[in-house]
Amino acid sequence: MRERLISNGKLVVDLIDGQPAAMLPTAPRKTTAADVRRFISTVARAAMTLQPLESQGEANRRAHICATCPLNVPIEGCEVCKSALRKVSEYIGDRKVDDCNLLQGCGVCGCELRLAVWVNLRAQQEAMDLPTNALFPNHCWKKR
Repeated sequence: MRERLISNGKLVVDLIDGQPAAMLPTAPRKTTAADVRRFISTVARAAMTLQPLESQGEANRRAHICATCPLNVPIEGCEVCKSALRKVSEYIGDRKVDDCNLLQGCGVCGCELRLAVWVNLRAQQEAMDLPTNALFPNHCWKKR
């Protein structure tokens, strides 16, 4: 059975037998205050783990997946949200990944990919609700 979902009016998802078949961003994703709060909470939760930041190799692997994903889209938002994300970026310091210039934002969860590739995976997965998790493509490193 084929059906089409639209998430937040920004993401078109074709489902075949309940599994995502194709996802195409319909426009840049607007980051909401809820997205920013969730991401800050996730980074704070990751900071309390034994491995708050991923290794260079793991971050590069994730960045390559995101850089080639059709859901790597421009992220728009108000200046307050952008300022909060800049503040969170201080957490990773001057770390860079190989595909850094190709990373934008995730069309599914709205995260800033240049930051997310470094953050502990478990903390990110625990912050994601099941309906959002279902929207990640099968190749996504965030998908549970």
